[in-house]
Amino acid sequence: MKKLNSVTLATVITLSLALTISSIFQNLGMSFVVGAYVFGLAMSKTDIVYVIQDKLTIFERFFIPIFFTSIGLMSDINEILSKEVLILGLAISAIAILTKSIFCFIPALFLGFNKLGALKIAVGMVPRGEVSLIMANVALSSGFISQKIFGIIIIMVFLPTIVATPIINFLFKINKSGLKKELPIDQNTHICVSFEYDNLAKILVWDLKNELRKEGFFTQQIKNDSSQYINARKNNISFSIKREGSKITFECPNNHLIIMQDLFRETILNLEKITKEVETISLRTKKLDYSINYDKILSNIKLNKRIKKENIILELKASNKADVLRELLSVINIEIDKERIFQDLMEREKLITTALKEGFAIPHLKTNLISKIHIAIGISHEGIDFNALDKNLSHVFILILCPAKDYVSYPRILASVVGKVDLYKKEILNAKTDKEIYNIIVS
Repeated sequence: MKKLNSVTLATVITLSLALTISSIFQNLGMSFVVGAYVFGLAMSKTDIVYVIQDKLTIFERFFIPIFFTSIGLMSDINEILSKEVLILGLAISAIAILTKSIFCFIPALFLGFNKLGALKIAVGMVPRGEVSLIMANVALSSGFISQKIFGIIIIMVFLPTIVATPIINFLFKINKSGLKKELPIDQNTHICVSFEYDNLAKILVWDLKNELRKEGFFTQQIKNDSSQYINARKNNISFSIKREGSKITFECPNNHLIIMQDLFRETILNLEKITKEVETISLRTKKLDYSINYDKILSNIKLNKRIKKENIILELKASNKADVLRELLSVINIEIDKERIFQDLMEREKLITTALKEGFAIPHLKTNLISKIHIAIGISHEGIDFNALDKNLSHVFILILCPAKDYVSYPRILASVVGKVDLYKKEILNAKTDKEIYNIIVS
């Protein structure tokens, strides 16, 4: 399947084979579950398994809720809550928990685990029963078992899972080894790299993932807002890359370390090339002579819900860019690291100024430190040098802080606020109170 050079096609063939083999097992008198399980075991040893899992995740998320819903629909709640079913269900569940714990705990003690390690294994083996539910579902549909037996099985599957889960969480929080003798350290090597900014770490991981794919590795990615985990595999070579915020951790066997280091160096070189190109583009952008016609911007954003009267400064005391940013930040009443926000704003201003030709500046920043948009507006009748494109002084300053993940409302609010200020700039500069400025902008 690797020779197909198409992950999508390989996934379709894999799914088709799984269904075909399941059907063959069913026709041979065995359950289709056994066929699917055997095929899954065979596929788990291939290097394409990660990308197949990644592509099939959508099916997992779609069908698993349907499966559990079907279990609920097929259940007779009156039978489950009957005295006979409850007593038998609780009794069998207790026996299941006890026997699994004992007969997993004892063998583990003879396989190099201490009591803590053996207990983790024993409790970890308790919540097992997904296949039991599938078999019970098939048996009930085929008429082999009654609703009472089905109810007992449901209790036997769910109760051990509910009981064992908090115990597992507690055991794995204990920061002690579960082994009698520590394993040799030469198994895997960890390389940790930290950056100042999360975005730089994201770009590096993204580029590294592409570099791995170019080298013929199959990759699987799991990510959320603040972290990212990538598995990469090619034949007998495997890597894992984990990003937590601005920290990246690489893990690989010692004998594959040189491959990982070479790929990392290539990625850094690619980023250096990109950085040089960005610097060139940035220099060209600074020389652009443009004017934005904001009076054509139409937006239905209600600014009265975004701008507070107390966040408007009628006359700024500042005399330079840094002081303007600090003064605007001071009126935003939230508990955040304002010094870090200030430094990030200044770094952004170094790249390209946010002062426009129309006599106003819009310093803005997307950051993970806040959860909603905050806006501060300041007026300077004398004018302040904000490195405007036309070299003139700026009089109106709009500071906009936005959550890093807000991709929808941020550009609309930015356009709406700046558009209002551009249209009513004279009225704003002639206003006598901050309330007048507020009414002009939100009207």
